[in-house]
Amino acid sequence: MLKDPEMNWDYGPFPYDALADAGVTANSTVREVRDCQFDLVEKGLWNLERRAAWDQLRVPERRLWVDFLMYPFTPEELCLTLSGLFQCETAPPNPEELLKPDFAELQRMNQEFRKVGWDNFRPGYYSEFQAPDDIFSGEEFDS
Repeated sequence: MLKDPEMNWDYGPFPYDALADAGVTANSTVREVRDCQFDLVEKGLWNLERRAAWDQLRVPERRLWVDFLMYPFTPEELCLTLSGLFQCETAPPNPEELLKPDFAELQRMNQEFRKVGWDNFRPGYYSEFQAPDDIFSGEEFDS
């Protein structure tokens, strides 16, 4: 699996990077992830950052989110696949060049879509959701 090099992980170091000293990868089993803490404690590498990373990977729902952010191939596999698809005579492209984002589509969208101003913006109210003026007058409770 390949991690997007441009991805920001807001919760400290990326979990697989933090637990790499214990041999944890995206291909590690649940048991290997669960037991890696013992290896890190034994090596004297257990700290709060690794604990947070371990928490992200030991809970299946959280690990699925981490794995979702990774690509299921290596750069070499990507290059071979792309060169096979296009059947070009040239050498496969450089993996670093393939992983650089292409902002041309975003620039085109920025030019084509109209600008929306937020000055003096007030949402409209639907009449069916407006309360009558006398809703709190208590007339129905005065009997």
